[in-house]
Amino acid sequence: MKVPDKSKPLIIIANSKFPFGYANSVNVFRMTTAFAKAGYQIRLIAFRSRLMLGQNVLRITCRRYGDNPQIKSHFLWWPFSKGSEIFITLFSSLYLIFSNRKKIIFTRVKYTAYLSAFLKYQTIYECHAPPKSILQIVIDKFLIKSKMVKFIVISSGLKSQFQSMNIDTKKMIIAHDGGRMLFSPPHPDNFKKPCRQIGYIGSLYKGRGLEIILKLAKIMQNYNFHVIGDLDAISHHPTPPIDNIYYYDTMTPNQAEHVTNLFDALLMPYQSEVKIRNNTDTSRWMSPMKMFEYMLSGVPIISSDLPALREILINEVDSLMVEPNNLQKWKNALERFNDNQLRYKLASNAYKKASSQFTWDIRLKIILSALNS
Repeated sequence: MKVPDKSKPLIIIANSKFPFGYANSVNVFRMTTAFAKAGYQIRLIAFRSRLMLGQNVLRITCRRYGDNPQIKSHFLWWPFSKGSEIFITLFSSLYLIFSNRKKIIFTRVKYTAYLSAFLKYQTIYECHAPPKSILQIVIDKFLIKSKMVKFIVISSGLKSQFQSMNIDTKKMIIAHDGGRMLFSPPHPDNFKKPCRQIGYIGSLYKGRGLEIILKLAKIMQNYNFHVIGDLDAISHHPTPPIDNIYYYDTMTPNQAEHVTNLFDALLMPYQSEVKIRNNTDTSRWMSPMKMFEYMLSGVPIISSDLPALREILINEVDSLMVEPNNLQKWKNALERFNDNQLRYKLASNAYKKASSQFTWDIRLKIILSALNS
């Protein structure tokens, strides 16, 4: 498969809701923007949030996400909690069967990728999880073997999951998630004040490490901890109020990315099991966007020491990495940030690495380069 011709329309088909979606929606829209900036003619087919019936979903999405790609869009309405992948595949079948084969399909939906390849469309399939059933294994094997498909995975850990299931991975392309270049490189003057304002931005569901932050706040009263996320999930962590921990309700994806550099340190306290909304543990293969957004913020990071995160971060070089549930080591790491030179070194190295390897535009170049190899 050659690099897609920019004169061909590129159809992005996503099982994601807009404008009020989750992390997969952010991933899809950032890649949509990267393709559009690279000159591709884009049509996005996805779902609309329930509250957005009859409104301009694309305009509101651009405002919430902070991107403004010049694209065409078609947002579907699906009122049920399950079956959306099948529905969008059925809808896509009507669209694809009666279209010419010069279009290029980019999708995270396994069944849509299968349909697209079966109909002989040039297809880019981006996979974020290993197969969960025999049917999905059969489809993945077909997609990997198909000459019409390029198979993208988000981490080496995910590729290893396929290998453990005796699925051929030679043709898989690893492309981690990314972040946007919103800030200038860190400067030594930014690190002259004491490290006292500690930030966490992201989901608050099981395995994201809120319990570690709560414990740190209790024993480190001279630090202020700022937690930005979906406060509905706080019910999973019943606890008395703590004076030095501050909660902020969900921000837009654009706002959340812009506030990353307001803190003196950023925490990424993933636990040994990291659950997403469907209760799947993604700790072995995740490629969290938050990590790359943190790295591009110019703020030093303390992260859990997990294999999936070690694919990107290096302890003592661009972050401090500690055992996920060892409270004393989290405390020690945070106290080490009283060393302003250490903070600057870690933040600077993280920024250099992410800005040269892990932006959305660079991610697109990796995918397109691999397609031409």
